Amino acid sequence: MPRHTTTLFLTLLLTCTGCSGSEQPAEDISDMTADMTADMTADMRQPARDDMAAQEDMRAPLDMRPMEDMRAVVDMRPQEDMRPLEDMRTSDLPLPGFGVLSGECDVLDTELTQAQSSFFVNALDFAMDPYDASDFARLSAGGQQIITDGNAGGNSLYSEVFAYEVLYRCEEAVLLKTETQIIYTNPMGKITDLLVELDGHKIGVSVVRAIAFPFDEPYPLERAQESLEKKLLGINASSQNVSAEDRWTKQILSVIAYSPQHAEQFRTAYEGISAELVQDTILLVTVTNGEDGIIYGNN
Repeated sequence: MPRHTTTLFLTLLLTCTGCSGSEQPAEDISDMTADMTADMTADMRQPARDDMAAQEDMRAPLDMRPMEDMRAVVDMRPQEDMRPLEDMRTSDLPLPGFGVLSGECDVLDTELTQAQSSFFVNALDFAMDPYDASDFARLSAGGQQIITDGNAGGNSLYSEVFAYEVLYRCEEAVLLKTETQIIYTNPMGKITDLLVELDGHKIGVSVVRAIAFPFDEPYPLERAQESLEKKLLGINASSQNVSAEDRWTKQILSVIAYSPQHAEQFRTAYEGISAELVQDTILLVTVTNGEDGIIYGNN
């Protein structure tokens, strides 16, 4: 009943109390008025409760979804719930670049600060297009800088370049310093390959290639264990040796693997490594496919 109609009805009722032949007791009129007021209040509140219930029903499916499902429905959230664009990770990762990336990408989050290790695998496919100097412009600015600056020696430069490219394209890493620019307490001590920024954290990056000779020979588990232990010892030593200026939160060991079999051997070796040795290092294994000879010094 509309609010103005209700008021008019109550006015007429009170005015005509003595109009009938029998007088209506005042307490009965008071009770009747209270009952009518309570009924109208309930009627007026019911739509609001119904609207609230409907809103709860609409919100519940989003709020109850596992976190990994939330990205798929982010555009369904009310606009006021959306974070500013500058606070959100790029939605179209991996970023474009040389080679096709697949597998675990855009995965590093709490792992960057947790005091524990983690293991991820992805793949980089060059198909029938081997990298050469004409492809320089297809690299990120950081990848170009790594090539321009060079490294401390050996034929591992392009494994470092593409280790960075994977971190840039999948995790939006920013190159801070290349191998020869990082400052250490002892210049003759153990060093790491790259210093990058991920989600506001300084992260060291050490790179190793998983390769056997001849290339197509199976990769022995013993080789994977030996290589992993050696690199982890170096990571722990370089983390102690780095200067306060360049000190990183933790390190990533980027394993550039010749085939899925090589990657599996590294996973097996990782699962058997001591917690004291691996500490909180992140292992990121990238299997390369196609014309990838430049990475393994076969160009």
